[in-house]
Amino acid sequence: MTHLVSHHLVTRIPTTTADASVADVRHLIEHAKTPWDSVNYIYVLDDTQKLIGVVSIKELLTAKNDAHMAALMRRDPKSIHEHAHEERVVALAVAHSLKAIPVVDHDGRFLGVVPSDAILSILHKRHTEEFLRHGGFMQPHVHFLDVMKARFGELFRARVGWLAVGLFGGMLAAWVTNMFEPLLSAELLLAFFIPLVLYLSAAVGGQAGMLFIRSLAVERVSLRRYFWRELCFALVLGILFGILGYVIVWGIWGSTIVAEILGVTLFLGILISTIVALVIPTLLLKLGRDPAVGSGPFATIVQDVLSLTIYFFIASLLI
Repeated sequence: MTHLVSHHLVTRIPTTTADASVADVRHLIEHAKTPWDSVNYIYVLDDTQKLIGVVSIKELLTAKNDAHMAALMRRDPKSIHEHAHEERVVALAVAHSLKAIPVVDHDGRFLGVVPSDAILSILHKRHTEEFLRHGGFMQPHVHFLDVMKARFGELFRARVGWLAVGLFGGMLAAWVTNMFEPLLSAELLLAFFIPLVLYLSAAVGGQAGMLFIRSLAVERVSLRRYFWRELCFALVLGILFGILGYVIVWGIWGSTIVAEILGVTLFLGILISTIVALVIPTLLLKLGRDPAVGSGPFATIVQDVLSLTIYFFIASLLI
């Protein structure tokens, strides 16, 4: 699988032992028979080839010749398993400011490293994939970085899926609006705030979904703890924007009823949009599918329809 760390592994890496001197390691690096794949760090191994320390090339070049690696090395260096997902490499590199990430097996034996150019390539690829996926690309067989080289049929299949879902979702939203046409006729001011209701729910849900999926990709996440934190955050946002919506509508248009409808809708819409943004990727993850699929058009459609339904339902209760 190309998304595993092992796919980016390089093995021509300078290694040494803890009792080796700086002069010995410099000689090793300078007189290598073939070029090194990466020389950002020198990795210190024990007799069983387990990784026990690391010394940066900068520290090596500034150290005295008679110094030993045991005195220079940083012990218990950060490492990653060969079968881990590639995005964990990026998270580790960014979190600890590392230019290369050592790779080990189940027993902690050193296998090689993921070099800096591979880390940058992974980061660029994942960001590009997420950007295009949010734009409606849904077929994983299309190479995202070679979109301009893809055939017309491949691009059509990659793009048409979520666009078709969006079409039917838009029709559903229109049907919901049409059901409440008498309500809009009785209070035309309600129609003015439909774009606001849809935008705010999609924006909050999109933020929550993107952050959730990024957390799933780069670190171990306690779903219960993450859900609780996001729901608390959604409650605060809902109360804030609900009050702001009420005050602005009442202050400018002078309609207490519409102000109450909009305030309650924004509160409930933000809360439910956050829940949708968390639940859909979680369900896809449980089903073994890419959770990023649910963070884009599909979740947005669900959030839009629910927000409209809430808006008109609250209005029908208060008018």
